[in-house]
Amino acid sequence: MPISTKIERKELHDILLLKDDINRLLTDSIIKTYQISSFDKRRFIHYIGKVNLIVMAEVQQYIRQHFGV
Repeated sequence: MPISTKIERKELHDILLLKDDINRLLTDSIIKTYQISSFDKRRFIHYIGKVNLIVMAEVQQYIRQHFGV
């Protein structure tokens, strides 16, 4: 799922991701959950950070709802 810094464009299913020491983002962002796509591990250049358990639970809930699991 892509992450965007354009939080003013937050839509219904987007998840707010506030910058902190764990995720190491430079600015508050949103996870664009409706833009689920496949990816190739080779596209990842380096590790940036992690999301906290609350955000991860929101992402998992969206995935379950989206795919009806």
